[in-house]
Amino acid sequence: MPINSTPVNTGDNTISFELDINQIAANQSQVPLLQSMQVNFLTMNRVPQGSDSGSKIYDALGDTQDPTQINDYVVIPLQAGVYNNARFANLEPTNDTPDPALDISDWSVEVRTQ
Repeated sequence: MPINSTPVNTGDNTISFELDINQIAANQSQVPLLQSMQVNFLTMNRVPQGSDSGSKIYDALGDTQDPTQINDYVVIPLQAGVYNNARFANLEPTNDTPDPALDISDWSVEVRTQ
């Protein structure tokens, strides 16, 4: 659960939340050993349940129209900085999903150190 988050309302196109590195590590002794994290963002019109094989519309990092890029993730170094779509060669294009409400158009992750 995020330590801080901004509520998302109908029609919003931004999500914002904050995690502490202690939430990601398997245990406290692992925290100093962590060097990076894998990140992906997913949007979808419904979540299949159990054996439900119905179709869904979604977007994730990478070009959803290109089967070789479906569900790409990025590796974010745990060094202070802002890591975003531009820094990863615009990995996530716009208009790559048929539902514009689900289209990820940009993203960023900020790593802060103490």
